[in-house]
Amino acid sequence: MFSHICKAGLRSHIFTYMSPECCACIWDEIEEDFSRSYRNLKQREQLFLSYCSENGISYEALEEEVGTYVPDVMGRWKRGTVVDSNTENAPLIPECMEMELGFDSGKYPAEIPEKEALTEFVMECHIQVYAKRWEDFNFEIVMLRNQEGSGTDIAALISCYDEMAFFEKGKPCRQADILPANATINDYFLQYIKDGYRIEYMSVSIHSAIWEELSYERPEYLKRNQKEIQMYMEFCRKQGVTKEGIEQILECNIPDFMEIWQSMEKKPAEKKGQQDRREKKR
Repeated sequence: MFSHICKAGLRSHIFTYMSPECCACIWDEIEEDFSRSYRNLKQREQLFLSYCSENGISYEALEEEVGTYVPDVMGRWKRGTVVDSNTENAPLIPECMEMELGFDSGKYPAEIPEKEALTEFVMECHIQVYAKRWEDFNFEIVMLRNQEGSGTDIAALISCYDEMAFFEKGKPCRQADILPANATINDYFLQYIKDGYRIEYMSVSIHSAIWEELSYERPEYLKRNQKEIQMYMEFCRKQGVTKEGIEQILECNIPDFMEIWQSMEKKPAEKKGQQDRREKKR
């Protein structure tokens, strides 16, 4: 797994940066593998540690950066751990990890002002998903927030079959099962919009799930999140997302939340128009 990442990275400059937080997270995962009596260190992980060694990355340096305990897997590796070179069960990683990898139909949002920051973030995500043994993964949501004086914050939701994980720039990923009970995908992405993020990318399957969830939400929920939902609806209009388009791609039936939302928007406007007409008659 890591062998392909390192080879591709050293040859084509894809593996150019990894935050200390993500590096420490991978060291933790390698340490877990060390503790399993039936499994020795894989060749791909050796190559990753070789990369760390060549770039002066040590557990002491990582602990200083992240402010928490980091296992000394480098020391254990250098003390002569037996290598299991059988990578039969490891996901096959492309020789060149294109940025479109994991995006529906290759719709990678390349033409944006923050493309350099997004490229670094996507590469970091690729490294983490392969560390999780996720082969057939998919970016579901990508959101950005420009912070004056501190660059661009980026967040993403990535799935692999029935599993989902949250990713934020410069941080280890978090499993989706950490969400509070009864929380939905809507709660996740609407909160990010409240926090100043904008939607840059969303998969068709997540559009479908969101339209389904929002269509059956209570009116008070929609009213409470009116501003954020309106921003999402504007994103859908600009991207040409429609009920017919979603159904055609996924071969499913979903409620037409766009129509539901438009009818909800009309009611206050119609009510205000009636009040204005009554006042004019007076």
